[in-house]
Amino acid sequence: MGVPSELAAYWQAVTLERRTPAWIDIAPDGTVRSAGGDLDRYGLAPLAAGDRAQDALPFLVGQTPAGGEGFALPFVQMGESLPAEVHVIPHEGGTRVLMLDVAMKLLERQAEQQRRHEAALRMREDLERDASGFADALGVLVLQQAGEDAFRPFARVPAWARELLPDTGRVVLAETFPYLESFVSQAEEVWERRASGLAHSGPWTQSGAFGSDLHLEATAMYLSPVGPVLLVELLGDQYWQRQRALQLARDRRLALDDLRRQQDQREVLLHTIVHDLKGPLTGIVGAVDLLGKTAGLPEAAKPMLHTARRGCQKQQGLIEDIAAVFRETGGLGEGKGEIEVLPLSECAREVAAYMEPGFTSIEREIHIAVDEDAEDVLVHGNASRIERVFANLLENARRHTPRGGRVTVRVSRRRECLVVRVENEGDEVPDDLRDNLFDRFVSGTGGGTSGLGLYYCRITVERWGGSIHYEPLEGGGAVFVFKLPVA
Repeated sequence: MGVPSELAAYWQAVTLERRTPAWIDIAPDGTVRSAGGDLDRYGLAPLAAGDRAQDALPFLVGQTPAGGEGFALPFVQMGESLPAEVHVIPHEGGTRVLMLDVAMKLLERQAEQQRRHEAALRMREDLERDASGFADALGVLVLQQAGEDAFRPFARVPAWARELLPDTGRVVLAETFPYLESFVSQAEEVWERRASGLAHSGPWTQSGAFGSDLHLEATAMYLSPVGPVLLVELLGDQYWQRQRALQLARDRRLALDDLRRQQDQREVLLHTIVHDLKGPLTGIVGAVDLLGKTAGLPEAAKPMLHTARRGCQKQQGLIEDIAAVFRETGGLGEGKGEIEVLPLSECAREVAAYMEPGFTSIEREIHIAVDEDAEDVLVHGNASRIERVFANLLENARRHTPRGGRVTVRVSRRRECLVVRVENEGDEVPDDLRDNLFDRFVSGTGGGTSGLGLYYCRITVERWGGSIHYEPLEGGGAVFVFKLPVA
């Protein structure tokens, strides 16, 4: 019987593939109209025209094509015969069923599986060989997960590890490497990700043969296609280098803690000094006020009392600001008073006036002057703090100016800045102090200072966008220069 034209292309293709096809033509009423091919191979030799198709092909029940489209069943057991690949093809006069032998396909699939298995074995052998070379080169023990709580050596076991591993080859971490028992939960997070990531156990020490100590560290990783592995490394020089680094870090931390304790002690001492200074000053201010109210006081004494009282008040304010510096977090106080616009040269003259008695005393005989050409330009700041900047710089100049010397304050404008120069005759600042001159607790050989005056000047002028520096005075002496933006 000839092959229907609709199946000719199928017939030719499958014949070339030696798949021994058979076909059945089913009428619309479900009876067999005709059949052909190797029906006997599929146990359908008795099938004849007029038989009910569903009796011979029960797998077609409920599989009627819908919407004019065919379908394929890739693996149908035809009674006790071989399985078949069944194609159901609808057409205008009914349905045709094509059966193809899948034995050859099964053989091909088995052959492909065998090839993959052999390739995996070869890959595993290559991987084990590479891992053994890696283990030999680096002295690393490679453990492959072999169960929920057990591992097995995956590559050649390095010499140092042979004394630790059991003869059975089954490694239970709790018994062989107790330190790693708690590390497994961290390692499992890496193994679940599979693609990437490492977890390190950190170093530990355990006893080896003859009482020797072994310093070890483990790394967890997922090694495809081996699976979860642990790399256990014997630490040699690395262990001691790490220990030295940790010890150095501890030593530095202790040194830092000691430095902080010293700093705290110094600040407590300064707080105490500030507190003790405030009491006597209060008494001096009270005594000066009483003298001013004394009957019969010579007129010439009144300006002197006024200067003394003003000096005490300034000193009280300075003590308060020093205390504020150390009360603030980080050691930098905001000071008192609002920001205002003020004439800088006027501040310089006022401070010089009340400090003049300390300069012109018999012991010092130092001349203090504010340059007559000083420009009366306004700047942003706070009068109380700016005056203390002048007071600190002038007091610093007084201490380092020899008897009979001269201290001069010059104020000038340079573009958008007002520049103040406090010049004094005497020695220059030593080279070893210049870089840190405006830091806290830095003082020269003059003695008797806390090292806060110049630091206070720096934080004050920098607060309002200015700067301060030192430079030697031509012909001998020192100049302290600070700048503030013009208001």
